[in-house]
Amino acid sequence: MPRKKVDAVDLEQAEEVPLQPRRSGRKRKSTNYAEPKAEEADWKASPEKKSMIKKPKTENDKATIAAPVHAAIVVDDASPPPPTRPKPKKRARKARDDEVEYDHHGNEIRKREYLSYPPDKFEGKLERALNETRIAVIDRERTDSDGVPRERFTMMGNCYKGYTVNIGLVPKCDCMDFLMRRNSCKHIIYVLYHVLNVAYDSEFLYQHAFTTDELHRLLNEQTLAPAAAPQDLTRDGKQKEVEGECSICYTEFEPAKDSTVHCKSQCGNNFHSDCMKLWIRAQTNQYGKATCPMCRAIWVH
Repeated sequence: MPRKKVDAVDLEQAEEVPLQPRRSGRKRKSTNYAEPKAEEADWKASPEKKSMIKKPKTENDKATIAAPVHAAIVVDDASPPPPTRPKPKKRARKARDDEVEYDHHGNEIRKREYLSYPPDKFEGKLERALNETRIAVIDRERTDSDGVPRERFTMMGNCYKGYTVNIGLVPKCDCMDFLMRRNSCKHIIYVLYHVLNVAYDSEFLYQHAFTTDELHRLLNEQTLAPAAAPQDLTRDGKQKEVEGECSICYTEFEPAKDSTVHCKSQCGNNFHSDCMKLWIRAQTNQYGKATCPMCRAIWVH
């Protein structure tokens, strides 16, 4: 079949005809711009979604955040303020053992409970204080304060160990027995019985505290220290008769069994040999030389 001849005019007309766009095969959603009915608007309206992007804070928001909390709270209350709780009272300082205390009637308070009967283990301590090896009283010194009589005793036993006994409102000793139990030790009992001449059956021997009046009776009405007592001293060094008590341990002489020495420098007073050894040891350690416990002359062996 012969081909149809196409003229140039036909080609120009064909080019002028607009081509129809090719339709897609995807189903398109129809859009209706008409106003929806009231019934349809309730269920067709989708809820507004919250944006995850934080909006910039305004000046009012910044001022609210920067303001202190109490400044944003306004209280308009005419009621009276709640009562303030009173401050707790300061606890009164506890008086020391060497300070005198009085009750509201003006009576002196004993620092420890008064004991009507000897405490446990007192009899054993009393027995050791009276019958064991003698204890040398190396020094004694009055330490009165605020009208309260006090006296300090420096002691030494056969082991050359020194102890310090203080007789005051509360008797004290630095030995281990007293520090552990806080009860009267044999050193305190020794001082009360031998040095201060407290009777064997006196309640003073086992009391853990004394009043000021009791201290006056104990310390002011007893024999003075040997060095302070008036003596009819001789200066020839002749030995005196062995009688009375040793001025170092304050126990009675027993000439039948006691070994004694006497001052050869001046006074001629007698002392137990064992007591004098302790005295010389203490004096030499402290002063480099020993003196007579009575006349204070240089000791001559």
